[in-house]
Amino acid sequence: MGLLTPTQITCPVCGHRYTRQVHQSVDAQSEPHLKQLLVQERLNITTCPQCQNQIMLAVPVLYHDASKPMFAVFMPMGAARSDVHQQQMVGALTNRFMSDLPPEERKGYMLQPKMYLTLQSLADDIMLADGLTREEIEARRQRTALLERLLSSQTPEELQNAIEASLDQLDDTFFDVLDTWIRQAEAQGDEEMAEALASLRRQLRAAVAPEEAAQEEADAAEQRRELLEVLLNERNEERLRAMVAAVRPVLDYHFFLQIADRIDAAQEAGNEIEAKRLTRARATILQMLDELEEEDRQALTQAAEFLRQAISQPALEDYLRQNSERLDEAFFAVLNMNIAEARRRNDENTARALGSVGAIAAKIMEEKAPPELRLLNELLRAAPQERARLLEERSELVTDEFVAALQQMQRAVGKANSQISQQLAALAEQVAEFRGRNGQGG
Repeated sequence: MGLLTPTQITCPVCGHRYTRQVHQSVDAQSEPHLKQLLVQERLNITTCPQCQNQIMLAVPVLYHDASKPMFAVFMPMGAARSDVHQQQMVGALTNRFMSDLPPEERKGYMLQPKMYLTLQSLADDIMLADGLTREEIEARRQRTALLERLLSSQTPEELQNAIEASLDQLDDTFFDVLDTWIRQAEAQGDEEMAEALASLRRQLRAAVAPEEAAQEEADAAEQRRELLEVLLNERNEERLRAMVAAVRPVLDYHFFLQIADRIDAAQEAGNEIEAKRLTRARATILQMLDELEEEDRQALTQAAEFLRQAISQPALEDYLRQNSERLDEAFFAVLNMNIAEARRRNDENTARALGSVGAIAAKIMEEKAPPELRLLNELLRAAPQERARLLEERSELVTDEFVAALQQMQRAVGKANSQISQQLAALAEQVAEFRGRNGQGG
């Protein structure tokens, strides 16, 4: 639904000219990722393909949040030649935005958008409307600047010095900002940036709480050792296959190196029976992994064909509802891969079209989920400061079953995804405090 405009850009550093699609509208409800970029004053940043210089494009942007309601236009100074020209630009932008809305969503307040001459003033009012104080806004801005400084470090030594000089600012607010950046990188399919940010997060956690980080690593090592014992000693092939499928992400090179070490140790001890047993177990696990990968390939091929069929349907939502059983993990994996590829090619129109398919599919899946699970998903998507409000509004759903679903998700994620694991842990703590205040126990 957002407004995209192709814009000719001339790099001020190397003079290279290229074209990029720029965002000229942000809808807080349907485009929360763009709202976060706008709040962070990172919307419409482009990178020169020739010299990699980053450029902030000063273009008019319309912002809408129907839940407030809030309707505003950022009009950079110098963008309009005169007051009349400015009014014409705002009118054209507003008309383009409203024309894409269903008639019932066009409201009177949209006819008089509030004007902002700086992006910071608009970002401040958005965060104030979300319930943040001026002090909290300034703290987030300072932490964002710190994160940018850390990411600009040229050497490991420079990064370590910057971390040591900033330990007092590595607080919950900083990690909220960092987690938001990680989610944005993942949503945009920028795996390299997401991994770099996740690696930085691990390093920062180790600097802030070294004992806690060391304990987490020791716990993870113990979990890997216990997993190895369970898999090597499971005699029931059906149960073994189910376990291998569940923990496949951690069955990596180091896992099989541990098995090799055990085989070598058994042979050195002269225990050929044990060495042969471990060798057979390794072969069985490898075969199961090969079979699971082949199943994945077939599922992805079928999902890709289904996606091609879906996007050609005139009634997309009806088609997806009629085939909701095919909206599985493979479908969303293929969809996300296609979105990431479109963004890599700077094909924002395709990326947004596929994003709309994903939004409809996710809505259908969420409608089928139990209310407690829908609330859990909504809480995980919400900004930290909005979760308390959601818990209050849906308090009747914060039941023992809800807590059980949260704990099950924590066990399923484990240590495999540190960012989501941290989110779930923080949410579990917030839920426990909420239930405690309401006399529901911990």
